[in-house]
Order: sequence, then structure tokens, then C-alpha cells
Amino acid sequence: MSIPLPKFCAVPTSHRSRPPSPDLPIQYAPMPDWFRISGMRRTATYEALGRGDLRAIKLNGRTLIDVPHGLAYLARLPEAVITTGSGVHKRGGRPAKNRDTVASESITTCGRRE
Repeated sequence: MSIPLPKFCAVPTSHRSRPPSPDLPIQYAPMPDWFRISGMRRTATYEALGRGDLRAIKLNGRTLIDVPHGLAYLARLPEAVITTGSGVHKRGGRPAKNRDTVASESITTCGRRE
């Protein structure tokens, strides 16, 4: 199964390497290119590598991500569920506590309950 890659991932970040032919699929990408291709950040990438969700190789001290395998992993992730909420948190932050709860949680300055 061939996964179509976006056009921008065919351009390497290194000025020393020449760009591959647009007809050739990219098999491995250095970490900075993978971040742009996938939208993942550094920490999430290393966590996925640690779990075995992504595959990588080392080449001359550089970590190269297996791009088709990584894109297949991203395609298997669940779809985002976006909700607008119920309007309870109009200012953001935590919802206000019930007054009965606040009264029962009164604490003295010594840290003991009254």
C-alpha cells in the first residue's frame, strides 16, 4: 500500500543534500522533517518511538523516522471529538464549588479540619 506524501516533505532540511526526485517516495526523514510532515512535536515523537508506535533508524548519529509507517500510525489514531461545551465555564478555569461543599471544607490555619 502506497501512502501519498505531501509535496513539501520531498525537500530536505540539509543544504548539503540535494532534493530527491519528486517521483520517489520518501522512506525515512530526519526528525525536523518528521515534525513538519506529521505535525507531532519532539516529546510526542520520542514517546511514540518508546511505545513502538513509530519506527526509526540511526544513520551516522542521526535519527531517521520511517515515514510511511509513521503516517500509517497517525491514520490509525481516533478521530478528534470537538465539543463546544455547555457554557458553564464562560471565563475558563474551574467551575465554582457548591457553597455547601466550601463550608464543610473549612480548614484552620494549622491545616486541621474544624
